[in-house]
Amino acid sequence: MFRKTKELQSLVNASRKNLKDAERKVEDRNILIADLQKQNKELTNENLAVHEENKDLRFENDEQKELIDRITKIATANSYNNEKAILGKIKELISDYQSQN
Repeated sequence: MFRKTKELQSLVNASRKNLKDAERKVEDRNILIADLQKQNKELTNENLAVHEENKDLRFENDEQKELIDRITKIATANSYNNEKAILGKIKELISDYQSQN
C-alpha cells in the first residue's frame, strides 16, 4: 500500500512538473506573440511614414518633370537662335520653381 501511494505521488509530482513546464511554454509564447505584434505595429507605422514620404517625392518629381517639359518647349521653340531670351526664360522658370518650394 505504501509503495502504491509513493508511485501515485510520484505520478502527481511529475504531472505537476509537466503542467508547470507547459504553462511556462505558453507564457513564453505569449510574450513572443506580444513582441511580434509590437514589431508588426512599428513596421506598419514605418511603412505608412515611408508611403507618405514616397507620395511627397512623387509630387516633387512631377513638379520637376513639369519644369523640364516647360524648359524643353522653350528650348525647342528657339527658331530665331535667341539664346539670351531663352536663358532668361529658363532662369525665370527655375526661380518660379524655387519660390514654390
